[in-house]
Amino acid sequence: MSGPRVSIAMTTFNAGPFLADQLQSFAVQSRPPDQLVVCDDGSTDGTLDALEDYARRTPFEVRIERNPERLETTPNFGRAVSLSDGDVVFLADQDDIWMPDKIATVLGVFRDHPQAGVTFSNGDPVTAEDVAFSLSVWNAGPNFGGSWDSIVAVTGVGREIVMELAYPDNTILPVLSGSISGIMPKDFAGM
Repeated sequence: MSGPRVSIAMTTFNAGPFLADQLQSFAVQSRPPDQLVVCDDGSTDGTLDALEDYARRTPFEVRIERNPERLETTPNFGRAVSLSDGDVVFLADQDDIWMPDKIATVLGVFRDHPQAGVTFSNGDPVTAEDVAFSLSVWNAGPNFGGSWDSIVAVTGVGREIVMELAYPDNTILPVLSGSISGIMPKDFAGM
């Protein structure tokens, strides 16, 4: 595939009924990923079986890692990112569903803004029953589940940036606190 190599770093823990929809949303991307790296944090509900089945059926590389001990969310994402080899690494929650042009859109942002090292994306939150809220994540702001710190998420990251921002134990620095930008320059201050 031409262009940058794309990895998806995802963490799982008892992903249950949500995982299949997220995995399907990777499979139908207009620009498919080159690699999916999943670090599982000790699932006991069939998550690993579902991942292994998906890996057998998908045309791109799927790497499934079972953590020998619970890492919790941030260190587990750090591990997944560190095992990814893409030029651009997407972070994926186990219970999201991506729009079909997510990867292509983010790669377009990086192409059009070569100074960007990180992109962010909005989301349309839904309940477990797929009932949509009336506001997007960004429009809801701090009224949706706490502060901006808890709802603004990285979408795509240049691998070079992620490696510069990782603690020695591979946990990702909390560089997003208070930021609601669409893109972040590679040479952002203080890092």
